[in-house]
Amino acid sequence: LPRSFWVDAMQTAAYITARSPASGLHGKTPYEILFKRRVDPTLLRPFGCQAYALIPKDKRQGKFYSK
Repeated sequence: LPRSFWVDAMQTAAYITARSPASGLHGKTPYEILFKRRVDPTLLRPFGCQAYALIPKDKRQGKFYSK
């Protein structure tokens, strides 16, 4: 893994750890304890997965520029 991704990798690891059940918390996640709600597992994505950013219509430069 290139050094430029280390910070992102550590942040992702902390994010996943906070959303993983812990035996010391009786099977609950740190996120559940802190926010009093369950984690939606459909929001978790693989680290480094392909993603696209949408540029809102009012910010686009013209019809033929990328969205």
